[in-house]
Amino acid sequence: MKKGKTVTKGDIFVVRLNSYQKYFQFLIEDRCQLNGKVIKVFRRKDYLGYKPSLEEIAKGGVDFYAHTFIQTGYDCGYWEKLGNALIFDDMNIPFFDKYDVDLGEPKYDYWHIWIANGVRRIIKCRKGLLPDGDIGALFNPLFIYERIKSGRYPGVWGKLQKETEVR
Repeated sequence: MKKGKTVTKGDIFVVRLNSYQKYFQFLIEDRCQLNGKVIKVFRRKDYLGYKPSLEEIAKGGVDFYAHTFIQTGYDCGYWEKLGNALIFDDMNIPFFDKYDVDLGEPKYDYWHIWIANGVRRIIKCRKGLLPDGDIGALFNPLFIYERIKSGRYPGVWGKLQKETEVR
């Protein structure tokens, strides 16, 4: 993939880390989140240099979903394109993001929730509880790389993750 070349739905990328590699697939552009590219990061972890089939990767279990700038991550060397495969996903991917308006209820937090390209709703949860889904922010590729590597986003985003999400 050359600089400036477009990314196609179904494209699979490899992220090479110190002693292993992981994969993600581009699923859809989310009009609800600045047309961010939604990726599915797979749980699969292989030793460096192993070459599974693209279908094997695409049928694998999900680690997490996220929005990011795929081309920028490629240009920065965080990942490489392997090829394109069918998407084995129903696309009903729930996301949430903090609703930062103080509505005067100290026992509750308010959240935007949505399905990619769906309608955003505002819900309230007791303080300390998070809605179901993945964090819906449009992440810098370095944050995606760090989450794949360590299981946590850097900074405040890592604090927002559910403890059950962390490997």
